[in-house]
Amino acid sequence: MSQTNTLVRSVRFSSLPGCVLLSLLAGCNGLIDPDPYMGTIDPSGFDRQYRFQPTTREDPALGCLMPRRGWDGASLSDGLRFYYLGALYAAQIDLSGSFDTSRALPASVYQLTGCNAPEGREDPGEFDIRTSNYDKRVQYPILSQGLFPIQVGTASEPTAQASYKPFHLVIQASLGTGVRDRMGCNDVKREVSLLERAGWDRATKAFAEGGPTDIDFSFPSREQIKAGTPRWKDWPMVNVGVPVGRSLDPVQSCPFVTGSKATYPKSFTDQDSSFAFPSQAWFRGLLSGYLDGGDLPVSTEAKKCPALFDSGRSCKIESGMPTGCSFSDGEVCTATDAAKPGTCLVPPPVCPVINDLYVSKDEFVPPGGTGYDAADPLPRAKSIVTLTDPVDMTKTRKADALAMFAAAPGQPGFSPVCRVRWVDLSKLTTCAKSEPDAIRPRPLCSVSEILANPTAILPTAPGKDVYVHCLFLASGK
Repeated sequence: MSQTNTLVRSVRFSSLPGCVLLSLLAGCNGLIDPDPYMGTIDPSGFDRQYRFQPTTREDPALGCLMPRRGWDGASLSDGLRFYYLGALYAAQIDLSGSFDTSRALPASVYQLTGCNAPEGREDPGEFDIRTSNYDKRVQYPILSQGLFPIQVGTASEPTAQASYKPFHLVIQASLGTGVRDRMGCNDVKREVSLLERAGWDRATKAFAEGGPTDIDFSFPSREQIKAGTPRWKDWPMVNVGVPVGRSLDPVQSCPFVTGSKATYPKSFTDQDSSFAFPSQAWFRGLLSGYLDGGDLPVSTEAKKCPALFDSGRSCKIESGMPTGCSFSDGEVCTATDAAKPGTCLVPPPVCPVINDLYVSKDEFVPPGGTGYDAADPLPRAKSIVTLTDPVDMTKTRKADALAMFAAAPGQPGFSPVCRVRWVDLSKLTTCAKSEPDAIRPRPLCSVSEILANPTAILPTAPGKDVYVHCLFLASGK
């Protein structure tokens, strides 16, 4: 990125004479050794949502990441395919980290450009997805662990779903002429290596003046992050070897099920296969898999960001109306009873665009119901429902649980961050369409028809909205 671009502060590190400070060099005019391949990372420690178990006897399909059926809330088409990745928490929706005092900056990823030869500048032969650990002809993204000078001390290893952040701020980095012909693609496999190649010292956590290499880093300021100016990626980490199904039918797209008809991919871009493998990145020198949900749409309007964080200021109900909060700034009062004061919740300065997702209260247990799991509001076990004929109880059919999106990919307002709205289908009696099935057809209601029947939407207490991650793969993935 150009140094004249006002979006970023660009830091350039020019070459020093000789071999000073560069322990990675084989010689003054030699190649810079590539980072060694150290294996893969398994994110299953984050949460069960990321734990895939191909050997499970209970349900072999649990070894695959299977899509779910979604409905377009405008056209009522059921052609949407999304990957449900569990609940999202306040710290994950607060993209700029304004309310996470343990981190100075949000999770980030380096996109390193400029490599012009394979790893180690040696011919790796043809890449074979079946036998090669990774493609040595391209540079993978490098996940940050919080070592960039502004980020020092800000990263910690996630140990639970609530602390893992699937949305990443993009940091552009480019190889300059002084190093471009001495390195290869995927030579860099960890953040510390990238920084040390630019003269960063891990003891002082600073760069030597003048730096020994020619690498540009373009990093936005805190103010630019709060303004929502940088790019964000929806790149949640998954096991690098998990099959990502394309079809709703596990027999067609999961190679672990009995009688599988799955077609293996020939490459990462093979669109004719019935499943794909995750995209790949580097984290701490380990090969990581991630789902590529593409760019994350963001909002910087307070009223469009959910009020999630306690301001410490009290509020109350007076004459039937909440008072005491700055409602014009998007704040919400938690009080629902005039006899009990509440607190003002405030929104973050920048958040993902919020997309509403409507589901049936009879298919997914709403909050407060028996069996509701806040970490997994739309569990896989409930994604297929059995519908029984109300007249002849012996007649049943299987169907995908309804999931009606307010905005589909490509439509205004689309986002993979979904606020769940539970609906009582029995109160939606005026919808123009219903399922064509003879056995207990469900009403198919557009979002506008649902909103026209507000009593059908289960009420949610202020500040108690439920958010889940509904990922749609980027085009070509």
